[in-house]
Formats: sequence, C-alpha cells, structure tokens
Amino acid sequence: MKHIKLKVISCCMCVFCLFTQSMPVFAQENQQSKISITESADLPDGWIIDDDGNYCNPSTGEYFKWTSEKSRAKSAHDFSFKIRYSVTSKSFTVNSTSVTVTSDAHLEDKYGAWHSKSGGFDYQVSIIGIYARNLNFNTNGSQRGVVSNLINGGTYRVSIGTGEPMPLDKDGDQLYLVGSGSVINN
Repeated sequence: MKHIKLKVISCCMCVFCLFTQSMPVFAQENQQSKISITESADLPDGWIIDDDGNYCNPSTGEYFKWTSEKSRAKSAHDFSFKIRYSVTSKSFTVNSTSVTVTSDAHLEDKYGAWHSKSGGFDYQVSIIGIYARNLNFNTNGSQRGVVSNLINGGTYRVSIGTGEPMPLDKDGDQLYLVGSGSVINN
C-alpha cells in the first residue's frame, strides 16, 4: 500500500514537472552559483522552504539542504538530508544525458547519536523527471549509481525515501536516516 501511494505521489509530481520543464534553463543562466528553482510545491504540514530550495521541518528536525553547486563543467549538486520517511528536492538542471548519484547515510536517534541498527538499512535515491529513476542504497557506507537516458538541459529532482517506517530506538522514538550525497553530470 505504501509503495502504491509513493508511486501515485511520484506520478503527480512528474506531471507537474512536465508542465514547468521549459523554465529552469533561463533560471540557470541567470543564477550560475545557485541551483535553479522552477516550481512552488505544496509542502506537507510543518515543512518550510527557503529561496535556495532547502527544506526543513523545525518541529521534527528533518531537512533536505543543497550544500553546494560545483563548477559548471561537471555541475555537481551536493546535498544533505535528515528524514524519517521521504523528501523530494526542488528542481535542478542536468547538463548531460546521464548522472552519477552518490550517497552515504546512517541512522541516528533524536539526539544525533549514531544507532547500532545503521548497518544494512535500505533506502532509495531517485532522480525524478517525467518518471522516477530509482537507485537502491543501504547504510553500509558510501555508494554510487548511474542514471541514464536523461534529457540534456532537462529539469529533475532528487527524492530520498526509506519505503518503510524507520526503526525505533530503545526509548520507542523513531530513528532518522541522515546522510549526504551528490548528483554529478557524466
């Protein structure tokens, strides 16, 4: 049931991206040092977004942050995240037909302490355009995957999700998936 709900949400978001796909190229040319932001999304309760496309939920401590955009030659978009279930970024422009996605994550409790259940917890990083291209990762260290058949100059979003409820700590509180990654044009 959760997978169906996630697929329906992804499809709705993809249709929305399709209607706004022509705008980010202009935004990218005018803001070389920033990730282009193309659409305004309806955020879940408690989530806020800043002008740079960083999401946070002050009541839960969850976030998705763009940490840097490197030179336009490779156009790497670095990000960090702390989630309980999933988050999807604002749009950015891809200047290639394929990208390499890296991610390194672990589980933390609400105090920021690494949790012993970190090893082997599965999560997914997706590149979403017209449809989602999913890469399966786990918390056993830094991992990478390649997403192909993209549109050079197209707009895409990064989505990170656990696909299942997070484990609980010894006090019965839900753990967080915390990590970082990058999207690099090939």
